[in-house]
Amino acid sequence: MIHAEVFPGLKAGVQESDLTLARGLRDWAQAELAGKRLELKEDYQGLLRPAMRSLLLDIGLQRALWPESRGGDGLASPELAHTVAVALQEIARGDVGIAWLLAVDLAVGLAALISPAPESGTNMLADLHCSSEEAVVVSLVPPGLEGEGGGRLASLRGKVLPLASPEDGGWALEADGLRPLNSGADADLFCVLCLEEGSGDPILLAVPKDAPGLKRGDPILKTGLAASRNADISLHNVIIPGENLLLRGETAWRGLLSWLWLGSCAACTGALLAAYEIIKEWGDTRVIKGRDSIFKDNPLTASLMADIGTDVLVCRLLTSALAQMLAAPEEYGGAGSDAVHGAALALATRVVPAAEQALDHTMELMASAGYAKEWQLERYWRDVKTVAVSLGNRELARMELARHYYDSNAV
Repeated sequence: MIHAEVFPGLKAGVQESDLTLARGLRDWAQAELAGKRLELKEDYQGLLRPAMRSLLLDIGLQRALWPESRGGDGLASPELAHTVAVALQEIARGDVGIAWLLAVDLAVGLAALISPAPESGTNMLADLHCSSEEAVVVSLVPPGLEGEGGGRLASLRGKVLPLASPEDGGWALEADGLRPLNSGADADLFCVLCLEEGSGDPILLAVPKDAPGLKRGDPILKTGLAASRNADISLHNVIIPGENLLLRGETAWRGLLSWLWLGSCAACTGALLAAYEIIKEWGDTRVIKGRDSIFKDNPLTASLMADIGTDVLVCRLLTSALAQMLAAPEEYGGAGSDAVHGAALALATRVVPAAEQALDHTMELMASAGYAKEWQLERYWRDVKTVAVSLGNRELARMELARHYYDSNAV
């Protein structure tokens, strides 16, 4: 694997095909992003959208999961966790935002396809991904905090989500000011977690971009993740047919989150690998304190660079470990089990902050050059911080872990 000699990941379960894919994705990043970045910066239409099309359609990642009977490659299985971890690290080296969008898409697809009782909506998802001639963008709409949004809402573990009222074999939704996790301005499909009226089950419903009653707000100004142009959405008497049901029950929803946290860890680790290349070149070529004093050989800078390298290694190892757990449900339990879900959340709460810290230290070492766009470091710094914000309140994650580990009722 790329960087294996410096930052080895856990090799169990990683196939030669994964390494071949990683090399191909590095070539993709160089051809589609690195060579054009200085000229096009973060131009969505001129740079990012064409790169997404090349990745998803030409390389074929868009159809990888879906059954061959629907035009896909039929690769959806728990063992794909290793491929997801390897691929998203390399994609994030090119652009964290694109890796983030693919992490969301893969989490939805894998959760739906590997669920103990796959729902009928997988056919609709498969047809969308395999028949489209453009890059498909799937947006996930998770529960919000109390006090956010309006309309017919319900509560689940202290968060609010739309109430899905049964109607004509499907459901009716009425909600204002929902904040998607990603791509509210551009999504082809919104996957909205709702609470089903009557049963009390959380259900994930697919809302097409052209659904009558769906309205998008103005794009939100964000610091990073330029490939994910977000916007709030409102649902005014939106009718969802029964065949648009993707997931049912908390176990299935927790499984989706476990896959999403794997993707988030991999994306942040990929950003660190890119930052490592930047600071290594900086340390090799910069002279400080007069002639013949190389930057990396100064004890003070060398100490901080050692901490950065350690963070890169830890993030790679933790991401590999989570992939191994998701890849072996017969040993650890499924992605939605209490054990795996708790582990995935715990590892994400370590990897993402560690990536933020390592990038902060790298910015400190490079001083004003770290903020300069031609060095690219500032983009990875902004993107990882935006991923951290997108994943939600860190203190609420701690409370969930307290419930998991100690049966705490603090929140």
